[in-house]
Amino acid sequence: MGCSVRGRVDEIERLYQIVGNEAGTPKAKETLEILLEKYPKANRTGCALQYVGQAPSGRKKEAYLTRVIKDFGDCYYGDGVQVGAYARFYLAAHYAKTGKRSEAKALFDEIRKDYPDAVNHKGKLLADLIAR
Repeated sequence: MGCSVRGRVDEIERLYQIVGNEAGTPKAKETLEILLEKYPKANRTGCALQYVGQAPSGRKKEAYLTRVIKDFGDCYYGDGVQVGAYARFYLAAHYAKTGKRSEAKALFDEIRKDYPDAVNHKGKLLADLIAR
């Protein structure tokens, strides 16, 4: 790995850590925008967007999680959590909570069918968590 690549990787990780450690703050949102602008295809950018998308409610939550699914579905956290499946799980739960039952069911069915081995950060299968 060359110096310039190593430097980018280090910067991406540094920015990701800011988003994670400053969640919910303006600094986290500003840092996320930097990641999205400078590193729109980086794995950690997808992880950061998923992390931020878990927190808000309403249309913001839907917008963040929909973008994660669309643009970063193939990203993974270091612990093996697949970002696309996890975003679907959070969006489906949001839909269920807000009365959008058919949308929630469609996403939960998609997780069961297309992501049967997807896990959360505690290693629990998302498909098993859906049943609850």
